[in-house]
Amino acid sequence: MRTVMLLAAFCVSAFCGAQAMEMNQATTMDHSGTAATATATDPAQHDWTVNDDRAFLSAMIAHHQGAVDMSRPLLNSRDRRIREWADDIIEDQEEEIQQMRRILQRIGGEDREAADQMRTHMQQMMQMAGQGNPESSFIIQMIPHHASAIDMSLPALVMTQNPDIRKLAEDIIEAQAEEIRDFRDWMDRNNVEFNTANR
Repeated sequence: MRTVMLLAAFCVSAFCGAQAMEMNQATTMDHSGTAATATATDPAQHDWTVNDDRAFLSAMIAHHQGAVDMSRPLLNSRDRRIREWADDIIEDQEEEIQQMRRILQRIGGEDREAADQMRTHMQQMMQMAGQGNPESSFIIQMIPHHASAIDMSLPALVMTQNPDIRKLAEDIIEAQAEEIRDFRDWMDRNNVEFNTANR
């Protein structure tokens, strides 16, 4: 099952990268890490193929915190499934944040540059999240958000020498690829498209 999910993650990440690039053309924001127009504060500028465990964990903590912050307002959504997703994201990612902090303590502490870069990027994304229908906006923003977590985790899965980080990366890829699939199903059921999210 995990092998299937990991292979699916490659496809999901590539697909969502393309979708995020389309969103970038309309909103001037790229969250996929694949667009050529990366800014100085864009995590796309970091070479995630480099085996840098501290940078990976530091950026991923900020990335997870961004998902938590984006999810909190949806705890009061009228859509039961959206409420459940928001609650699950908060619970799961706060738990992983604590896990990553414990690992960081053992390997030298936070990489401040990587963390600050990601925090800035998350702030930019939060500014976009409040536009349009709250439920559609949440799903539309969360799909490329999850895809970028997969993009960050794949090199860590392949290159890290730390078994705890390897397991963490695998868990992130599997969980977030599965949620992206569920988000896309929700979009299909509700006739939501990427280019209509902010209407």
